[in-house]
Amino acid sequence: LTMQPSRPLPPNYQRPSAQRKLALARWLQPLIRSWARSWYSRKWRHLLPLEKSNSTFFRLGDNWGRSRDKKLLDKVETRWLSEKKLGRSDVLVALLPLGWKIITDVEGGQSEWDMERDGMRLLVAQELFAEYSIILTRLEMPRECEYPESLVKVMDDLNMKKIK
Repeated sequence: LTMQPSRPLPPNYQRPSAQRKLALARWLQPLIRSWARSWYSRKWRHLLPLEKSNSTFFRLGDNWGRSRDKKLLDKVETRWLSEKKLGRSDVLVALLPLGWKIITDVEGGQSEWDMERDGMRLLVAQELFAEYSIILTRLEMPRECEYPESLVKVMDDLNMKKIK
């Protein structure tokens, strides 16, 4: 599983000590998850196939989620403000005509990602508030790629503003 996009600290909690603790947690979290997956799967992981799946991720021993080939991938998280309270499904539907495909067929069940296109994968999450909503996007793409204009265009067409 993938960590969901995280939201920033509220302004009244933004202190150097809190920032250091969050940085430590961001660093430790994948290590602890990896250890836990390894530890709790030690009795049955040898039963997993050694073949590569249709993504760049594979399951083999202790190397869960590590890329078999040496493709360098970047993950870019972006937050978008929607004053119209548009949701996650609105973004996904708007991306379909632009060549993005919903990921449905994955070995072993459900995908961690919502859509894919040209070697890029997209995860969309939504936070709903009383007067607005925030759409969080995580994009995984090869390092040599540019941020997709189709995603920016859809967000502009939906009157969403990029926030920091």
